[in-house]
Amino acid sequence: MLQPHPWLTVLVIVLAFAVGLQSPRKSRWGESCGASADCEDTFACYRQVCAPEDGEHPALVHDGVTYTGTFKRGKFAEGRVAEPDGVRRLGRFESGLQTWGELLWPNGQRFHGTFVKGALAEGTITDAAGNRWEGKFRNDRLYEGRETFPAGPVLEGVLKEGRRESGRIRQDDGTVIEGDLFKDELHGKGTRVSPTGRVVMGKFSRGEPRGAGVVIEPDGARLQGTFEVGELEGEVFIHRPDGTTWAGAYRRGLPIEGVETAPDGTVTLTP
Repeated sequence: MLQPHPWLTVLVIVLAFAVGLQSPRKSRWGESCGASADCEDTFACYRQVCAPEDGEHPALVHDGVTYTGTFKRGKFAEGRVAEPDGVRRLGRFESGLQTWGELLWPNGQRFHGTFVKGALAEGTITDAAGNRWEGKFRNDRLYEGRETFPAGPVLEGVLKEGRRESGRIRQDDGTVIEGDLFKDELHGKGTRVSPTGRVVMGKFSRGEPRGAGVVIEPDGARLQGTFEVGELEGEVFIHRPDGTTWAGAYRRGLPIEGVETAPDGTVTLTP
């Protein structure tokens, strides 16, 4: 029976010893561990999972997300986060979720304020056009607060429970309305200014003046009376810039009879 060469036996023993000395691959971020020694350098074992050890880290990448800042107990605590879709976060974090700071979107929008479980809670959103949403947010949308759009059509609005309840709106024909709103129409106290400069002030219902109100014409004449179905109806008093006054009755927005008094006291009956 052939016997193995002595040198071959020695070589096998040496190789086996060398293999035994090789360290197993250390666990990476998110992989299981039994102790911190099982994890790669700059990582530690937290609740049997490898994660960045406490302290500052210049730039760590995990699942495509880049973290630059401070870690505590294996969770990102403060600094910058760059997400694969271009979203950027800056601020403080708890259990890996943002609690305060800034959120920047690729389209130029920026939020500054507080977060709850990583979602927008209270603060301000601005964009490159100068639009602004300020207040409380729910499902990443303004729920209660104020919104401002310099370029329109909504110039400014106040939201409550997700509904714009008051504000200032420039309509398609150039008319500007301001006051209490319902579905972006005046409903309650408000003011309507037409492109011609005619101003209507008072109470409105579904976009039309109703009840006591005031009209200021482009020539400065001031009419005071009651609106029905969007038109002056009944007794109306008019004061003109030159001091002339008129008192009489309107029907469907037009005068039917009245008395005009000139600055010198002259009285004239008008149809």
